[in-house]
Amino acid sequence: MNRLDPKSAFLLSRSDWRRAGSGLRTVLSGRGYVALAVFSAAVWVVALTTLENYRLVWDVVLWGTQSTTARLQVFLALLPLVGGPIDPLWEASALLISGLSGLLVAGLVYRLRSDGGFRSAGAGGIGVTLAAIGGGCGACGSVLLAVVGLGTATGIPLFPFGGAELLAVSIGILVVAVLHTAAAADRDSCEL
Repeated sequence: MNRLDPKSAFLLSRSDWRRAGSGLRTVLSGRGYVALAVFSAAVWVVALTTLENYRLVWDVVLWGTQSTTARLQVFLALLPLVGGPIDPLWEASALLISGLSGLLVAGLVYRLRSDGGFRSAGAGGIGVTLAAIGGGCGACGSVLLAVVGLGTATGIPLFPFGGAELLAVSIGILVVAVLHTAAAADRDSCEL
């Protein structure tokens, strides 16, 4: 089993980067893990789209009086790359967060199956949770600030870029979690 060197916890050496790349290739070599990553990413896209547009989804898509086809068309128009570009920054970050989350979920399942325990997957689970809190939208991510002691009224003005800072932090957390999960993945094949 390949573990990260404790002295290089931030993937500072070339061997750690090679191990992360090798672990990612190992995880994605199984079709089941690729399917899991794609499915998980699609779920994340739908979840982030719903969080970003919750009033429209609630009022029109779920409880609207239009036909089912019309309500489905409204929802599909909200999805990144399907409808028109609503906010290019949000769409790009939602796709990136969803893709990274899909890779992380596949890597976590791989590690759970190969290691046989939850201890090894703890940091990746924390990465997904923090990304979900910060990745929805700038206003939703301010809930995280309220939890750590900065109230929403004082937290939102702290963001000069309208919450894009939380998206960047979420993406950074996910990148680190994916790399660490991939670097710690066994080189043995684990078929799903």
